[in-house]
Amino acid sequence: MSMACEAARCFSVVFQGTKSFRSAHVKDCAADPKAGLEFWKQIRPKLEQFDSATASWGGDWPKFLMNTYAAEDMEEKCPEYDSQGAMIEPNHFMLQVLRIPTKETLTLRELCQVALNLGQLSAHRDEFVGRHAEVFDMMMARSSACDFTQELDQICPPPGTAEALCRAMGQYGVGLTDHF
Repeated sequence: MSMACEAARCFSVVFQGTKSFRSAHVKDCAADPKAGLEFWKQIRPKLEQFDSATASWGGDWPKFLMNTYAAEDMEEKCPEYDSQGAMIEPNHFMLQVLRIPTKETLTLRELCQVALNLGQLSAHRDEFVGRHAEVFDMMMARSSACDFTQELDQICPPPGTAEALCRAMGQYGVGLTDHF
């Protein structure tokens, strides 16, 4: 197995794990809106150690995200906060998927943060209409690491990193044993 596959496995584990976690979380009417942040806090330390390895966002998909973010003024048209200052979670997740490739250097952590936000966003299809629904559908159709870069080998972690992420997510009841 190539190292690029380990980076892709990390992306997949975070996306599928977050999707599973978020689907269960959204169904719980008493769910804590900060649970997703706590979930990320379990994963992030496993990824930060690889921040010195960088690559370029590349291909048509990141270009589309960057263009959509800027040209369609998504910060304004998909507001992250309501008039009382409360976060609108589905909008936040969509904006993060648009923002990260636009504003951040590509590292394994940033790639997995995109996966995390895609996973969180996946539970909110019914929240979007019109152009935002179209963007949502395109995001869900482009949910693999190779959609974001052709340089996965430059940000590859050592073998076993994806399994370590699975163990960290296991603290939240997310089981992904079918990935290994």
